[in-house]
Amino acid sequence: QLASEAWVLCFDEFQVLDIGDASLLTSLFTLLFQRGVVVVATSNRAPRALYALNDQFVKFVQLLETRCTILELPRSFDYRLSGTRSNVVYLTPDSDEARQRVFQIFTHLTGQPISRNCEIRHLGRRLVVPFESGPVALFTFEELCGDDA
Repeated sequence: QLASEAWVLCFDEFQVLDIGDASLLTSLFTLLFQRGVVVVATSNRAPRALYALNDQFVKFVQLLETRCTILELPRSFDYRLSGTRSNVVYLTPDSDEARQRVFQIFTHLTGQPISRNCEIRHLGRRLVVPFESGPVALFTFEELCGDDA
């Protein structure tokens, strides 16, 4: 069912802690890959580093290494701060001031004209993009994932 609803799955800070998880994930990912699902994941550990935790991870690691392109980003660079001149990466609380600051950062980072309320249609779904600039879009969580999205 998951593969019929999404062709791309993204995981942030992907981590596997025990053999039960690894076994389930091996089965799940095998099926997802067979159905053409694309997986994008980030992790603080390279897949081979899972061996250090337990030799039982071998099957899952082999699956990842066979079916995924693995990219190692240099640890010396914090990509969250890319293009910014400050160390502020979180804006809280949610307020008009925070939203204005996010929009300023968006404008600065894209450096291109901004279009409003563009429409995308994909797999029969209509999605209104509040702000877009080139290949970059700006949404609130609610606009992208809310009940009305």
